[in-house]
Amino acid sequence: MSNQRFEKQRQFLQNRLSPEGYAGLHLTIGVLVFLLAGWWFGAIAENLSPDNPLVLFDQRVAVWFHQHAATTLTHVAKAITFFGSVLGLTILSVAVALIFIVSRA
Repeated sequence: MSNQRFEKQRQFLQNRLSPEGYAGLHLTIGVLVFLLAGWWFGAIAENLSPDNPLVLFDQRVAVWFHQHAATTLTHVAKAITFFGSVLGLTILSVAVALIFIVSRA
């Protein structure tokens, strides 16, 4: 009786963890990696208190950069970070796609 009681659950797990199933194993591993990465990030974030040496060092570096800021370097930094923005990545993606389309023609 107990064998038949959990037959649906056993079959589900068997299909989920089977390499032959459509993305079952990949999805399961992906979810596990996602959960482990989230747990790891949470553990690191939990250890960052205001009196932590890493936080104090980061604050000192930020203050130093703010005190030594130069207009030219600020413009350069903004130009570089633009390429990581949504608009910058969209423009780069469209440009690369156009290059591929033109090169195939």
